[in-house]
Amino acid sequence: MEDRLTRILELLKANELPVTWKAIIGEARGAESPEYDDSAWDEGWRHLATKRWATAWLRASVPASPLLSEPISGRFVIGGHLTIWVNGMKLGEGFEPTISFPVPALMANGLKIAIKSEEGGLSSEMLKLILFQSPRLRQVKTLRRSLDFVMQWRAAQPVHTTAINDVLARYVAAVDPDAAPEVFLAQVVEANELLRQLDSLAKQYTVHIVPHSHVDLSWGWDFSETKRIARALFDQALRIMEVDPAYTFAQDQPPMYVHLEDSATEKAIARRVKEGRWDIPGATFSEPESFMPGGESWVRHLLYTKRYFKQRFGKEISLHWAPDNFSGHANTLPQIWKLCGINAFVFGNWYQAPHGGQFLWEGLDGTRVFAHYMTSHYDSAQMIEQDKVIRNVCEHMKATTIPACMLLDGDDLTPPWPGSPQGIENLRALAAFPKIEFSTPHRFFSSVDTAADGLRVVQGEFISTTDHRHNNVGAYSTFAEVKLRNRRSEWGLRTLEAMATLAMRDGGIYPTKHAARAWRLTLFNQMHDIFPGTAIFEAYEEAYKRYDEVDSICSIGTNAVANVLASTINTKGDGIPVVLFNTLGWDRNDPAEILLTEPHSYCDGFEVRDGNGRPVPAQTLSTDIGTFDKTNKNFRLLVQPDGIPAMGYKTVWLHPAHRDERVFSSMVGADRLTLDNDFVRVTINPRTGWVSKLFDKRLNRNVLPDGKEACAIEGQGDVGNPWHLCPEGPVRWMNQTVRTEVVEDGDVRAAIRVTTTWHRSTFVQEFRITRTSPRVEVHTTIDCHEANFTMKALIPVALPADAPWTCEVPWGAVQRPIPDNDRATQTWMDVSNDKWGLSVLNNGRYGHSRRADGTMTVTLLRTTVAHKSQDQSDEGRHEFTYALLPHLGNWTEAATVREAHMLNAPIITTREIPHEGARPDTHSMIRIGAPNIVLAALKKAEDNDDWVLHLYETTGAATDVTITFDRPVVEAYDTDLMEWNRGVRLNMEGGRVRRSFRPWEIAGIRIRLG
Repeated sequence: MEDRLTRILELLKANELPVTWKAIIGEARGAESPEYDDSAWDEGWRHLATKRWATAWLRASVPASPLLSEPISGRFVIGGHLTIWVNGMKLGEGFEPTISFPVPALMANGLKIAIKSEEGGLSSEMLKLILFQSPRLRQVKTLRRSLDFVMQWRAAQPVHTTAINDVLARYVAAVDPDAAPEVFLAQVVEANELLRQLDSLAKQYTVHIVPHSHVDLSWGWDFSETKRIARALFDQALRIMEVDPAYTFAQDQPPMYVHLEDSATEKAIARRVKEGRWDIPGATFSEPESFMPGGESWVRHLLYTKRYFKQRFGKEISLHWAPDNFSGHANTLPQIWKLCGINAFVFGNWYQAPHGGQFLWEGLDGTRVFAHYMTSHYDSAQMIEQDKVIRNVCEHMKATTIPACMLLDGDDLTPPWPGSPQGIENLRALAAFPKIEFSTPHRFFSSVDTAADGLRVVQGEFISTTDHRHNNVGAYSTFAEVKLRNRRSEWGLRTLEAMATLAMRDGGIYPTKHAARAWRLTLFNQMHDIFPGTAIFEAYEEAYKRYDEVDSICSIGTNAVANVLASTINTKGDGIPVVLFNTLGWDRNDPAEILLTEPHSYCDGFEVRDGNGRPVPAQTLSTDIGTFDKTNKNFRLLVQPDGIPAMGYKTVWLHPAHRDERVFSSMVGADRLTLDNDFVRVTINPRTGWVSKLFDKRLNRNVLPDGKEACAIEGQGDVGNPWHLCPEGPVRWMNQTVRTEVVEDGDVRAAIRVTTTWHRSTFVQEFRITRTSPRVEVHTTIDCHEANFTMKALIPVALPADAPWTCEVPWGAVQRPIPDNDRATQTWMDVSNDKWGLSVLNNGRYGHSRRADGTMTVTLLRTTVAHKSQDQSDEGRHEFTYALLPHLGNWTEAATVREAHMLNAPIITTREIPHEGARPDTHSMIRIGAPNIVLAALKKAEDNDDWVLHLYETTGAATDVTITFDRPVVEAYDTDLMEWNRGVRLNMEGGRVRRSFRPWEIAGIRIRLG
C-alpha cells in the first residue's frame, strides 16, 4: 500500500509544473534558444538573492504534464524588466508579465523557458519566480495535497492510524497509477471522496493562521526606512481587511506605531483592534535579543510597551513575542514575565529545536509559562506556500497534545498578501483538513488550555547549539561597543533613578520624561539585530546617537539630583567638601574617582579627611593645566574612605597639598613586575605580559594551574559572520612585543601596564589592585586592525575541569555544562568548589565560555565582516574592564554578585561648598539587611509619588530580610512589576519593612514614607 500511495503522490506532483532553474548574471547571447548550452550556469536561483544586475538570464525546464490539457497562465515575479521565451518563441515582456503557455507542447514534451531580466534584482525573501494558474492545475494540487496531508497526519498522530489506514486501503484499491492520464485523474477524483470520511476527525484540530510582517526596527536598513515601510505594510493590511471581513493582522513594537500617532492610519488600526482583528502580539519595546538585556531592562520593555498600547488602543497584552531570537532565553524570564502580566510566549530559536509545539516552561524559581515553539521559521504559514502549511501543521500535531496550533503568514518586511484569503480557501477545499481560520496570537492562546494535563514541563535555559558553523553565539561579541554602551546605559539609568527618587524628599524633581526617554532609547538598541551586532553600519550610526543621548540624560540628570541631595548635607569644615554617593544596597569600601578643577592653583595634590578628621587614603592619578590663563589645574583623584553607607553617602574634605603624602608601603614589588596587598600577589611574566601567578594569601596557594597564565590574549581566524562564531586555523598569541611599566603606586591603587603588539594591532592590559580587596582589575585597551579574527582572554583555574561553572543571567545565576561554547553572561562567571574559587567580572562583555580543560574565556572582540558590508565590524579602539576575584568558599560566600555590581556601578562624586544642612556628613537612606538580596532598582511609581523597589534573591536560598529606611514607613505592600496590581501588605515597624523571599524570588515593593 505504501509504495502505491507514494507513486500516486509522485504522479500528481509531476503534473504540478515543477521548475528547475539555472541562472547567470551578465549577457548570454542566444540563451533564448532551447538548444543553448547552459551547463556552466549556476544551479538554482537563490545565489541571486540580495543581488542587483544590469542584465541577468534565467532558464527553466518544465517537464511534460499530461494531466494539464487546458490553458495555463504564468505570472513572472522576477525583478526588473523581463523578456520571456518559451520553446524559443517570445511570448511576453514587461514588469511581472503574465503569459499563456502552449498546452500541447506542455502535455507532450515539456517546456524550455528563457528569461532575460534587465535592471533587476531578487529579494532574499522571494518565494516563487513563476506563479502558474489554471482550474485543472488547481484541481491536481488539491487532490495531491489531500492525500499528502492524510499521510503526514497519520505519521503525526498515531492514535488515528487505524481509521486512516482503513480509508487509505480503499483509496489505493480505487486508483491505478498505470492507467491513462485522464483515467488516472478520474480515479483520483473519485477516491478523493473516500478521504472526506476523515474530515470530521481532522477538524477536531484547529489551525490558527496569523498574518503578520516581521519588521526589524533596523537590520539591513535603518529606522528612517523602517517607518516608511511600516506605513506601507499597515495600509496594505487595512486594505485587505476592507475586502475580507475574516482577515486579521498582528504587529508589535511601539516604534512601529509612534510615528503614526493621530493619523488616519492609527485611527483605522484602533477600529480593527477594537474588533479583535488587529492584534498586538508582544509586550516588548523592540523584540529584544533575549539573553543580554539586564533584568531591569526586561521590566522596562514590558512596562513601557504595555502602558503605551493600553493608552493608545485600550489593548491589554499578555504575551511575549520572540519569533526571531537568535541565541535563546534565560531561565529567569518566566518569573519576570509573570510579574509583568505575561502568561505565554511565542518563540523560535533558529538552529535548536528540542521542544516542538507547546509546553510549560519552568523558570529558575519554579514559575511556569505556556510556551509555543515555532517548529519552523516565522514564515511558517505563508499562504502562497500551502505545502509548507501542511508540513508545519503536522509537525505541531506530532509535538503536542493540544488540538490546535498557530502558524504565521508573513516574513521579513513581506507586505500582507492579498492572496492569503484564497490560500485559506484552498486548504479548506482539501478532502480532509483541520479547521483553519485567520486568527491572532491572543485569540489562539485564549482558545487553548494552557494548563492542560499531559503538557510537558521543560526546565532550564534555551540556548543555541554548539554547531561550528551555525551557533548564533557570535552575536554576544560582534560590535562590542554596543555591548559596552548598553551596560553603561542600564547602570547609568539605575543610578539616575535611584538618586532622583531619594532627592524627591528634598524638593528634587524626578526626571520622569527624560528617564523614560532614555530607557526607550536603550530598549530600542536592544532589538535583536542591533544588540547582537548583526545590522548594517548605518543602523549603528543611529544606535550610537541614541546612546549619546542616554549618556547625556544620565550625566546631566545625575549631576542635578546629586546637587539637590548634597544641598541638604552639613558640609561645613575646612577644605573642599566632596560628597560620595553609593547607590547600592550595602556599604562600600571601594575607591571613588574625583574630577575637579582648581582655579589659579599651584598645588600638586590633596590630603583628604573624613568628618571626624581622620585621614582618608588618596592619590593623585593625573593633573593637567587648564585653559584659563594656563593657571587653572585639573585634577583626577582616587580616594578610598572606610565605609560609604548603603544607598547613602559619605562626605570627605580635600586639603591642597604640594605633594601626595605616602601613608602606606608600596603595593608594587621591587622587581616592578609584582602587585601585592594583604589578599593577593599578582606576578607578571615579562616575556608574555600575562599573569604567571595569582597567589591568594588567605588560601596560601596560586589559584592558577602550574605552567599556565591568566589574561593571555588568544587570537584565531574566524570564518563566521556576525551571527556565528566559527574559529578556524592556528591559534595566535597576542604578544609579539611586550613592554611593562608601573603607572600607579599610591595609597589607594597600584597598577602595572603591559603593552603588547601583534601584527597591526596594539593591546594594553593595565593590571590594578587596591589595598582593601582581592579583586584584580584588568583595564584593557585594544587598537584592533585585524580582519576576520576573534580575540579571547583566557583565565585558567587550578580546580578540577568538572568544577561547577556558574554564570549570572538577568536577575539570577545558572550552572552551565562543561565544556561549552560562548554563552551570554551578565556581570560575572565563576568556577569554584565548597572551599575556594575564582570569579571573573566584567563591565560590558557578554560572551563567556568554559573549555574542556577548565579554562574560562572572555571573548574580547570579533572582527567579522559586518552585515551587508565589506568592512570589519570592530576595527578600531576599544576600552573596557574585566576583573579576577579569587575567593574563599563558593561564589555565594564570596559575595561575587556584590563585587561584580560594584565594578558596574561606580561611586558618584559631587563637589560642594561648605554649608549647613539637616543631614549629617555620612548617612544611609536605605539598607538591605541580607547579603543575598539585591536592590536592583529604586524608582518613582509611574502613577504617583510612591517609591518602587525591585529586589531579587541571588543565591537560591530562602531568606527573611529587613529593609531599613531613614524615615518612618506609612505603607508597604508587594506590587507586580507593572505597578498596576497591589499584592500582600508587608510587615512594617517604624522605618523597617520585613519580607520573606523564596529561593531566586523577584519582588516589586511599593513604599510610602512619612
